[in-house]
Amino acid sequence: MGSQNRQEYKDYKYVMQDAGNIYLGGKYSYEEIMDHADISFKIKAIIEHYMTKEIDMTTTLESHFYYMNPKSFSARTYEQLKVKIKVSELIKKKNIFGKQKEVYEEKLYKIQDFITIPPEEKKTKGIVIQEITFPKMALLMFPV
Repeated sequence: MGSQNRQEYKDYKYVMQDAGNIYLGGKYSYEEIMDHADISFKIKAIIEHYMTKEIDMTTTLESHFYYMNPKSFSARTYEQLKVKIKVSELIKKKNIFGKQKEVYEEKLYKIQDFITIPPEEKKTKGIVIQEITFPKMALLMFPV
C-alpha cells in the first residue's frame, strides 16, 4: 500500500474550550499535545513535569487512561486536576417491539470512577474514550 492511500485517523483529535473547561480528543498522543500550539501551556507543563516519568510520549490519552493504574502517580495527578473522561459505551436497548439491539451511548466519568474499572471490563462494555476534560479552575489551582 503506497503512502498515497494511507490516511491519518483524525477523529477524536481536537482541542476545544469553553468558559469552564478545556477538552482534548482522546486520540492525541502526549507527543502531539506537546507540539500543538493551541493547547494550554499549563497542560504541557504538567505533562512534562508529572507524566513523562511514567509514560512514553507516543502513548495516546486513550491508551493511557484505558490502562491507567489507580495507584500510579499520573492517576493521582489527574485526580487532583479533577479530569473527566467522555466515552462511548455499548449498551443493549429494547425497541418498541421488544427486540434488543446494541447501541453506543455517551457517558462522562470522573477520573477516579473510570480508572477503577478493570481493562477487561472496559473491553467487555465496548468502551471507547472520546475526550478528556480539564476543568480550568482545577488547572489554575494546580502548582507546577
